[in-house]
Amino acid sequence: MSGTLQVELVGFLRAAEALERTAAMAEKEEPGSVLDTLTERALQVVKEKTPGSGRVRSLWHARRLLGLHALRAHIQNSLEDDPGGESLLKILEEGSEPHPIVPRNTRALHFFWKGQEVFASSVQHPGTRAYGMVKAAAEEILRMAPLLAARVEDRLVREFEGD
Repeated sequence: MSGTLQVELVGFLRAAEALERTAAMAEKEEPGSVLDTLTERALQVVKEKTPGSGRVRSLWHARRLLGLHALRAHIQNSLEDDPGGESLLKILEEGSEPHPIVPRNTRALHFFWKGQEVFASSVQHPGTRAYGMVKAAAEEILRMAPLLAARVEDRLVREFEGD
């Protein structure tokens, strides 16, 4: 009887050690690497979808936040901090309908168009198409996350089983 108990205890101890190794790997390595992979891909997609090649595209950045119970990442554009920047990002994301532009605090609009100086009491903006940068990045993460989770699960199972 004591031989059977000894075997069961040894098996239990091996399982507990494997579980500890698995938990350590899951807590320290896998969530961070999965988050990093998803964040890097989302940042790549949002930059690819942002129109132009200049300032707005270059201001996208990501940062990782370590919370008490979760890892999080924020992808944002520094333009959000500029006056009107958040509105511009919303227009690029969602688009805008054709609309009139009228002067504020002055009697006329003043701008240069095709090398010519223009003064106008109003202009009709043709609208802006939606680029959906953030939406595309979110869809990519939703597509990738289950695949990465399955890969992590396979690694954890192999670690737990001692392969």
